[in-house]
Amino acid sequence: MTDDTSGSIDATLPSWDALDSLEDVLNWTPDDHSTAFCSALEAAEQNPRRRPLTLLCHDMMGGYLEDKFTQGAKTNNCFRFYHWNQIDIFVYFSHCFVSIPPLGWTCAGHKHNVQVLGTFITEWNKGAEICEQFLQTKSAAECLADQLVNIAKHYKFDGWLINIENPLETSQVPMLVHFVAYLTEKVKLSLNRGFVIWYDSVVRSGALQWQNELNMENRKFFDACDGIFLNYTWQGANLDRSRDLAAECSPSNRSIDVFVGVDVFGRGCKGGGGYNTIEAVLEARQRGLSTAIFAPGWVWETQNKQHFLNHQNRFWELLECPKKDILCQCEHFTSTFCQGWGQRYFHEGEVLLKDSWFDLSLQSIQPSLPLPPVNIPPGLTPPASYIPAQKNRASSCSYNTGVGYQGGGSLQIEVNFAELQIVETPIFNSQIIMGSAQTFEISVTYQVSQDSLSMLLKLVIAGEGEPCVFLLQGEAPTKAVLSGSNLQCNIPWIKRKFILDRNKKTPLCIESISLSLNQPTGLTIPKATIYLGEIKILPNPHILTIQQPSQPLSFTKINHNHSLLKWKYPNEAGLKIAHFLLYIRENEHWRGFGCTTASCYTIVDFEMRPEEVSFRVIPVLKSGLKANQDSWAELCNIGL
Repeated sequence: MTDDTSGSIDATLPSWDALDSLEDVLNWTPDDHSTAFCSALEAAEQNPRRRPLTLLCHDMMGGYLEDKFTQGAKTNNCFRFYHWNQIDIFVYFSHCFVSIPPLGWTCAGHKHNVQVLGTFITEWNKGAEICEQFLQTKSAAECLADQLVNIAKHYKFDGWLINIENPLETSQVPMLVHFVAYLTEKVKLSLNRGFVIWYDSVVRSGALQWQNELNMENRKFFDACDGIFLNYTWQGANLDRSRDLAAECSPSNRSIDVFVGVDVFGRGCKGGGGYNTIEAVLEARQRGLSTAIFAPGWVWETQNKQHFLNHQNRFWELLECPKKDILCQCEHFTSTFCQGWGQRYFHEGEVLLKDSWFDLSLQSIQPSLPLPPVNIPPGLTPPASYIPAQKNRASSCSYNTGVGYQGGGSLQIEVNFAELQIVETPIFNSQIIMGSAQTFEISVTYQVSQDSLSMLLKLVIAGEGEPCVFLLQGEAPTKAVLSGSNLQCNIPWIKRKFILDRNKKTPLCIESISLSLNQPTGLTIPKATIYLGEIKILPNPHILTIQQPSQPLSFTKINHNHSLLKWKYPNEAGLKIAHFLLYIRENEHWRGFGCTTASCYTIVDFEMRPEEVSFRVIPVLKSGLKANQDSWAELCNIGL
């Protein structure tokens, strides 16, 4: 599929931006707009990890492009990211003084159990002036650190990359070390998964001298925080020394806290970057060090944008990072496979919005897609977790924006049986940790090209001897397969529901979810296509009602071009909102015009043709429950 390049961006719509001066940071206070959107964000779950990690540092074209808009952008002609299952930490990077990760990155990262960090950077003469001001006194350094904590806490991201890219006076270094240590301490006290990492830049003398390794020149900063991000012009000997010094750190070996910088643009980096980035990554992995991949926007900036998805998949498939321990921790698990963009927006199989769109905050939990073969460079030993894929895979997956149930598209699975009787496709292969309910309701929404196929859903659950197998359609191959029931669904979608009865009071830990397709006896079906629209796992019983808004829908004129819709969902009800659907009435017909995770929405008035309009807002819970179309929040006959 080629990428759609239609659509435009209204730069006047609300957005999140960086803070570019010390004064801006010290005077920062939360505003109403960001507060409304932050209220919908969930904090990261605690998840201790003692294995080499993969950090992704997103530095692309100055940052704050289509991703900065809190309501998304009416385009999908932009960089998109959905390989969350291959990373552990995400850093939003720009060359502004303080880079706050835009809403969508934090929202999508947290859904996938990924820590999200902002960037604190000083550069050149301006940076030296800023350092001179905040490193003058202990109180000045701590005041700035406190504000950085307040900003991260408000925007619900998880910490900071600290990058001092200008020389300092030797006398300033002790105060800088205190600043880093104090910030790290406060971040951990205030944030659920607080994390601070130091970039390999200035050394203990204050000189700006990239070391490309952990050594005594930069160890003070490493000791003061959670890790070091090495510069990317290293050699193998630099990594050996880094590993050995980190192993001596007390109270435990800190080798995994050394993040080996790898520049995808290949500037002085082993392997030359690009599709050969794997060569540098494997150098770090085989030494038990973590990896920091810098500037993955290379794919968008240098390759043919018309085929961006193919290039993006190729890049990340070649990197094949070690399997994540935990994909997500949640009370309700739902994946619609939406990547946070599309050529239209679907709701329950019907088109809600007809325009191209991009909004990472609407991205759903992404699958662990089957991977093609990876060529390991000669002379390098692949990590123990590396398993080469079959060259002739029996199934392949892709994101199809032409067919969707909820969001921008569906997961299309192409099956080639050839001489095989059974083809099994992994969908999720990392742990999904849920609550302690004794029974769970599982539903699957799908389309299939061959009605005669036997199709099964398999769940591998920790502590269970055999997988739980659910029959979606066709004949059950064994008596151990659980049958379900059909739920009402818009044609041609099929929705099947099952009850998983555990009779246990421990958390449900799903190790993997896969789809198995069996050819019926006596028939030969060479190929089949399946569209997965949604997989949902809910504690049973779950909430079946939605409370009325605690603040009625209101309409306020902001200026001659923009108006604001506001409402309030009763948070005290303890029900988590996935998103709100927005409708406008035209010629006695209601049509969708927006979707948002917040309890407000900015409207561009020139999009509204009538002189008087009516609006509706419909909440959708994370469980999938939706309020009645005509009974939640409505505002009629508003004059524009």
